[in-house]
Amino acid sequence: MLLSAACVAHGQTATLNITGRITATPCSISVNAVAMGDVPISEFTASSTPASQYWKPFTVTLNACDITTLQSANLKFNGTLAYGSNTSLALTAGAGTATGFGVQVRTNDSVHGSGITVRMDGGASYPFNVNSTQNTFTFTSLYVKPVGAPAMRSGTANATATITLTYS
Repeated sequence: MLLSAACVAHGQTATLNITGRITATPCSISVNAVAMGDVPISEFTASSTPASQYWKPFTVTLNACDITTLQSANLKFNGTLAYGSNTSLALTAGAGTATGFGVQVRTNDSVHGSGITVRMDGGASYPFNVNSTQNTFTFTSLYVKPVGAPAMRSGTANATATITLTYS
């Protein structure tokens, strides 16, 4: 006796969803060096900050993309902290460096936000208002005498920070 077996084929289907955006180019940022100039040490005898005439503005510019096509764009600042203060950048160490000071950055932009002291430990984001057409974000930098800083000594007062842009 001959047995015949029938093979039955079964099939399944699945849907592949692909999401994304086509953009002209990746976004980037640029910022120029801030020339703080000379600030007299006497500016810090009665206050932890100098008079506003010694505060210097700078602008972070969003490049190579149209802000109106973004869902969000945020900046974060990271640098070496001065005397444990997450809002003060340490001065770059070296021979002749001033002591007892740090550099503070504050938002100063009528469109994106103003009056906020920037955290230098990457612990906060500073958003562009993507509903505007303004692709620049203005900040102000100033020297400060952080709480707990050692005695003040004049000298070179340079500092650096990394600014990171995240966007979608």
